[in-house]
Amino acid sequence: MEPKSIAFYTAVAVSILAVLSATTFPTLAQAQQQTDEPEEPEQENNNESTTSSSESQGDDNAEDSDDSSEEDAAANNNNRASQSRLGLDSSNGLVSCGQIVSGEVELTNDLNCNSGDGLIVGAPGTHINLNGYKITASDDAGSQGLSMDYDGSSGILVANADGVIISGLGEISGFDRGVTFMGSADGQLTDVQVANNGIGVLVSGSTGTELSRNTITNNGIAAILDSSSGGAVAFNQVVANEEQGILALGADHNVIAANNMFGNGQYGVYLDIMSNENTIDYNTAFGHEDADINNADGQPTNVNQNSFGGNNNCGTSVPGGLCR
Repeated sequence: MEPKSIAFYTAVAVSILAVLSATTFPTLAQAQQQTDEPEEPEQENNNESTTSSSESQGDDNAEDSDDSSEEDAAANNNNRASQSRLGLDSSNGLVSCGQIVSGEVELTNDLNCNSGDGLIVGAPGTHINLNGYKITASDDAGSQGLSMDYDGSSGILVANADGVIISGLGEISGFDRGVTFMGSADGQLTDVQVANNGIGVLVSGSTGTELSRNTITNNGIAAILDSSSGGAVAFNQVVANEEQGILALGADHNVIAANNMFGNGQYGVYLDIMSNENTIDYNTAFGHEDADINNADGQPTNVNQNSFGGNNNCGTSVPGGLCR
């Protein structure tokens, strides 16, 4: 084989260099360019630093907000304490006769009212705690019969206010009506003595009213449920009221149960012909002039669908058969 000329080898070398220039050199250049660019982790560190700074600033703002809230709360507490010391706190019982009250009201002294209402409830959800004190009127309240006028004064007047609670082992006496619930729902009268009023408790045009564990004595009429429904009169002492004990007039779906009734004039419990589907049971009633229990002036119970159970401990009833 005949040796190649120098020109031949020179041509081959040029070809190899051309191939290397087209492949290897661009790759090396790209690698060098990537090496010269800034590294990503440094950017992440910068982001972390920024985030940490933001979080720190947020924490500072939160701490400032908490400090501000604590200062506001302390200021409010100091304000309430100052009001209490000055007798301005509405819940400390420093109320006067005829005052409109709301919220939590706890008496700290007796109220002796010459005329007009004792206290007037001005908002739903009001709680009056008599706290063992008395609300009295100096005027003599007159007794009232079955045809009654509801005008006059109330020891506590609850009108168009729902969820009102009156409690606290105190006494309400000397008014035309001791306590009045009118046009209200879910009222409660508990553990109160109601004495020497024209009507002890009047519930008129109301729903869900509960009278429980009260002592209702020496009034003209102990309690009236007038055009009221879904209530309960239970566990009360109803004694020596001049004309009547518990009356239901156009009242439906009420429960009158577990009351002790003695010597309340004409009737212990009276329901008129318009009072329907009431339950009267577990009462003890004695010493009334005409009957201890009267359903619609002697109408049979299926006329107005009132239920008398089988547990009323009484001496006489109209119609007969309602006492065990």
